[in-house]
Amino acid sequence: LTHSELAEIRRRNARVGASINTIEFGAGPFGGSFNFLVRLATENGGRHAYVDVTHLPPRS
Repeated sequence: LTHSELAEIRRRNARVGASINTIEFGAGPFGGSFNFLVRLATENGGRHAYVDVTHLPPRS
């Protein structure tokens, strides 16, 4: 998402007051970057979670 799209989401969300949570999937440890998923969650009262897919249990 662009900066203007994130601002539009934040503006619209301010009317309803929803919490927006995000889940990011990646391979390896979280790099700590302030990417759009982190920003989307933090700017809208939610939480961001990172899942390292290399630590998921094997599929049966």
